Amino acid sequence: MIRCRPPFSARSEGVGWGNPRSLTLVVDDINRLPSPARAIRALESVSRFLEEQNTGESQTPLQFLVPLWSTHLTDNQDPFPGQASRWTYLELHSYSPQEKLELAKTLSAKHFNEVQRAIEILGGDPFLCGLLLADVVIPAGIRHSDLMARIFREALRKTINEVSECSQVAATQNEFGAALDKLIEMILKRNSPEPEWDAMRATLGDRDADLLSILASSNQIGWIESLDSKDVWRWKHKRLRDALLGRWLANRLMSDLTGAISPDIQTWLSNPGLAEAWALALIFLPNSKDQIVVTRLLAESQPLAVAEALRLSSCPKISS
Repeated sequence: MIRCRPPFSARSEGVGWGNPRSLTLVVDDINRLPSPARAIRALESVSRFLEEQNTGESQTPLQFLVPLWSTHLTDNQDPFPGQASRWTYLELHSYSPQEKLELAKTLSAKHFNEVQRAIEILGGDPFLCGLLLADVVIPAGIRHSDLMARIFREALRKTINEVSECSQVAATQNEFGAALDKLIEMILKRNSPEPEWDAMRATLGDRDADLLSILASSNQIGWIESLDSKDVWRWKHKRLRDALLGRWLANRLMSDLTGAISPDIQTWLSNPGLAEAWALALIFLPNSKDQIVVTRLLAESQPLAVAEALRLSSCPKISS
């Protein structure tokens, strides 16, 4: 959902700008930077410099359209340039209750209740709800946790499929998936959700690093970003990251349930930073019996994960 930020106004045919002959640039995804305001001030300085260098009548004025979450726009400690003639800020919001209903009807009138519940669990987040558009098939009577798992699996499958088909590097979909799994394992073992690129290449090797670089170029799961003179891996969305971590943890934990829990799993079970990942891990377990076993493990080691699982409706019903 996009709403226009005062003092600007939105017309029924779209957002209006002052000069129809200007060049309007959309500054997308800037809200993912550590300091969006600092980046925008840098753009303001560059645009002023260009205008000073070219003062002729043929000069095309620059205007900027910037989608931002409201928390950024209300940060008085790091204000944004306020030139109404150049900058238009669009305030991003999650979907309203009415918009959630309309989206559920649009996506699947036949399985309206299941889709509506999934949208509610996703918090009406436009990006996460967009994952529902990935041609997700919804069987009749599907459990909510199975639907959530299918949404994330399908989003991952679709991204890897598109990348493998377009890439000039000879690699299978399984190889791209394996490289991503190795990255997740590295993240968990180092407790570093956004590792440096040099460390990734050194740990994973050139082949897997190259595949991850290709995957990053799609901008669907994550990307490689220069930050303080270092390149780092950045996830596209925290919930998507936690779902992928949860998927990996579920697969790893399944091999431990028949015997002793490994030291690594014990460490990760008690890591509060993995609460949401563990909550999402429950949806990737193959059956309710395994979900109950893991829920009890979490209740002992990670109560935050159980609370998050209840919020996400991924926690199974446990009889007393």
